[in-house]
Parts: sequence; C-alpha cells; structure tokens
Amino acid sequence: MTQLLTIENNHFDDCGKPPVVSPDDYVGYFQNSFGEQWIFTFDRQTRTGTLYGGDIGWDEPCKVVGGLVMEVFLRQPEALWLQACWIAATGNQIGAIQSQTAPRRRSTDVATAPQFPKN
Repeated sequence: MTQLLTIENNHFDDCGKPPVVSPDDYVGYFQNSFGEQWIFTFDRQTRTGTLYGGDIGWDEPCKVVGGLVMEVFLRQPEALWLQACWIAATGNQIGAIQSQTAPRRRSTDVATAPQFPKN
C-alpha cells in the first residue's frame, strides 16, 4: 500500500516522538499559523478519540469525549477543527458520545416544549 500523506514534525526532539496512527483509524491533522501541530485520531473499534499536540508533548495524548477535550486549552481555530473532526469521525453532534445510545429523531417527530414543575 502506498502512503497517502507524510507530514514533517515542526517540533523539537524534547517534545517527544509524534504518534504513529493506525490505518484503520479516522485521522485529522491541523497546523495553525504559529506552526503548532495537532493530530486527532478516532478508533472506530473502541469508539474513542485522542488528541496529540507537539506543543503539549506528542507523548501526552488527551482523551476526546463528545468532540471536547478537557486536559488542554484550545484556541478557537483548534477547537473548531477538533469539533469538525469529531462530527466527521462519528456522525454525531458535539457532546454526543455514541450514536447507538442516542435516539434518532425522524423529520415527522414533533418537538415539544420541556415540562417544568409548577411552584
């Protein structure tokens, strides 16, 4: 099989070794205007997402749940990219963990206003 994409690591050696990704995973790559590199992977078998970044240390993966990551602060461009990756990899909206557990709404379903207890 031939390689589809090869990306040079912009970070110093002390940032760790970049991840090796599985060809079975969804992979997203982002480089911002400062040269900071990010890689998102989604394992389709385990349905888990992982974020890697050169500036935070390639060997310090962060768990991605519902398109969000809690371990690091992302600027808006990185956060939007990560959310787009999540939707592309899972077919879910942001915050949704697994499409199998969420009921699917048909276009004929009628939305009702939430019922609140009366005081």
